[in-house]
Amino acid sequence: MKSPNEISDIVRETAYAIHLYLGHGHLEKVYENALVHRLQKAGLHVIVKLLRNYREERRNF
Repeated sequence: MKSPNEISDIVRETAYAIHLYLGHGHLEKVYENALVHRLQKAGLHVIVKLLRNYREERRNF
């Protein structure tokens, strides 16, 4: 199992590589999908955040 520092380095380097490849101006979801895909290819287990329905959150205000 990799240490937290090793995982952090992999995530940081992968995110930077994606930024260089895609550039700026995309929706956050584009970068997130690319990061998840590349981290999974690197052998890491990735859990993607799940968002609530906007209407559900809106009712809580």
